[in-house]
Amino acid sequence: MAGTLQRGRTISSAARALAATVDVDAAAARVTDVIMQTVWSAQDDPEFREAMGRSVRGNVAAIYDIMLARVELEAARPQQALEFADLSAELGVPSAELERAYRVGQAAVWEQWLELATAYAAQHDLPLVELIDGPSQTILGYVDHIMTSVTERYDSRVSEQQRTRRQLRRLLVRQLIDGTIDEATPELDHQLAYPLADTHVALLVHPREGGLQDADIAALRDAADARATLAVQ
Repeated sequence: MAGTLQRGRTISSAARALAATVDVDAAAARVTDVIMQTVWSAQDDPEFREAMGRSVRGNVAAIYDIMLARVELEAARPQQALEFADLSAELGVPSAELERAYRVGQAAVWEQWLELATAYAAQHDLPLVELIDGPSQTILGYVDHIMTSVTERYDSRVSEQQRTRRQLRRLLVRQLIDGTIDEATPELDHQLAYPLADTHVALLVHPREGGLQDADIAALRDAADARATLAVQ
């Protein structure tokens, strides 16, 4: 049977016909439920779920667009997926959790497709492999592809946040030293990630090339028997 070649992934005409019948919104809703239950069962923030649902919807739509030859896999990069990567970084969601969510979602999409393909093959007396070979490769290939973009976006946002926090910490410490800030508050403690009401020991360190590393800071903290450290570089 004739098919469409998507960079090494042959999508049969029967598979395209089946893909055209899929309710993307309903499919994405099912995948969203599976991910939330499996990865983020304790997450009850409705905004988080909505953002994750938009990301899933964008990814599921992209997979079916590839199957239907509407878009090349390499060009598929849903904005919703990148926006959820931004949100995950901002909320401190570990990168391992984000990757696990994609793998769980990948399995859920494939299981849905297998269910549809099995019924379609029986109804039309077709070999099942004709309906699952190319689509399976497409699903796996798409998730690997989009994870590269998502990971890069996540890492970029984390680095940006770290730079911003370092800049803010440096500014606040300067204001503490010059007297512009003369009162310790819980909000200031939070911004500095350091309890100002404690007794302090100040050190001026000339680190080796590469700057002061986390291991160096931990060693100094242990040597001083300190409860916390505030490093400004």
